[in-house]
Amino acid sequence: KYASDLKPLNVGIVGAGAVGTFAGIRMLESPLINNVVLIGRESLMKALERNDNIITVKDNTKGGQKKDFLVGEKFNVICDGSLESLRSCDVIILSVKSNVTEDVGESIAEVLPPTSSASILSFQNGIRNPERLRVIFASNHPNVNVVASVVAFASEWEAGGTTFALNFPGGCILEKPRESRQAQQKNAIIVKALSNGGLKSKQTTRIESIMYAKLLINLINPVNALSGVTVPKMFAQRGYRLVLAAAI
Repeated sequence: KYASDLKPLNVGIVGAGAVGTFAGIRMLESPLINNVVLIGRESLMKALERNDNIITVKDNTKGGQKKDFLVGEKFNVICDGSLESLRSCDVIILSVKSNVTEDVGESIAEVLPPTSSASILSFQNGIRNPERLRVIFASNHPNVNVVASVVAFASEWEAGGTTFALNFPGGCILEKPRESRQAQQKNAIIVKALSNGGLKSKQTTRIESIMYAKLLINLINPVNALSGVTVPKMFAQRGYRLVLAAAI
């Protein structure tokens, strides 16, 4: 359930790569989302200039179905490193590598007003990123709520272009806030918006165990890259399962 009295959300994606951009664009199809700001690399901006400011999302799990989205219509792309646009965001999705979590978190804290009640969703691999972010915001932003999350779909940014493709179906699993009612409402809206966009998502009170499970699965990524077969096919074969067991 989500609160009908909560206005459509403004969402910021920090680290607009394969995962962040695909999730952000898919949410645009929901009336629950007012605007999405993608903060990403300069290479994305240059690719947009070559492709008439159009981002294409493609679903390879459904025969390559495509849909185009024009920059400026409910979403914008920022690639100059500025985070000022996050000041007006209700939800900020962090989709950056773990080794820059503290730096990015501190930069976000610098632009958010002390009264901000933004929800910050960590769409990152690893276990400790949400706690690192909570430490950063605890002192000067008491109303900011950090939400641990697990990305359970696989997407790809096609080289040199502005097409973002879904290669493995799934969605996102969000930690269910236990105290802040407003954070609970925002979570419910994000889950519904992602699901409306084809990324079937949900909330849980047992996020840590799911994060550890995802970490174990990620151990097979190098083998997956070398094998040339999909993860489901790998798990269906005993030999690959033995490799995963050895990696653990």
